[in-house]
Amino acid sequence: MFARILVVVDRSSEAASALVVAVTFARAFRASLSACLLGTGKEAPLGPEVVAPYAALLGEPISTVVASGERTVEVARVARACRAELIVVGRLERSVIGRWLFGTATEALLESTGIPVLVARSGEPSGPVLAASELANGAFPAIRVAATIASVLGRELVVAHAVGRSLVSRTGLVRTEGTTSERALSARRWLQHALVKLRSHADQVVLEGRPDVAIPEFAARAGVSLVVVSTHRRKGVRGALRRSVAAAIARRAGCSVLVVSERVHSPR
Repeated sequence: MFARILVVVDRSSEAASALVVAVTFARAFRASLSACLLGTGKEAPLGPEVVAPYAALLGEPISTVVASGERTVEVARVARACRAELIVVGRLERSVIGRWLFGTATEALLESTGIPVLVARSGEPSGPVLAASELANGAFPAIRVAATIASVLGRELVVAHAVGRSLVSRTGLVRTEGTTSERALSARRWLQHALVKLRSHADQVVLEGRPDVAIPEFAARAGVSLVVVSTHRRKGVRGALRRSVAAAIARRAGCSVLVVSERVHSPR
């Protein structure tokens, strides 16, 4: 699934988390790992020596590319050049880069490249992998990617959906009206349908509340190591609202979050 991985490295402390997670995925998927040494404003990019300890941990060389300029453009350029299949970034909430890494910028990077973006949090993944489901066809990529990662890393797979009022209404696939118990039952049936169609096995969890709040809270309680959520390229107000759910989950979750495109790995 991930044969070539690109990790973004700058002078922030969070870059270490990105490197650790990137090495973990590279080892698990037997992937090549490249590092984009990114300049941050007036600060020059770090030298190749910064990745040497992680190359020793990986047991393979880590190629490096120095980049400076508009961050989304530069990372996208490097990712295309090295044909990356996964981009790993760190969490930098209190800086300008932090505002770039989250929300619309993370999804802008995904949209411009079509490459999944993993926002890494501290430490090596050790807990369950959680697929955040929207109970729509767009949820299939998140579940499928999460199932593959859980299998490769030897982790438990959990699929969760929040039945509270979402930022976007849906029709046809599940009940959007009725009592909470009725909507929860409808959600469980859809989750079972999705897992059967994808030939996957997972614990199924139906939560109460908005997904952008309930999913991160559940992930914290359950000790989840990675949340996988899908987004898309639809335009207009409806599209912006749906994209904001993935962005909010990425901002609020205390664990790593992988954002994938709903147009990738959809079942036939």
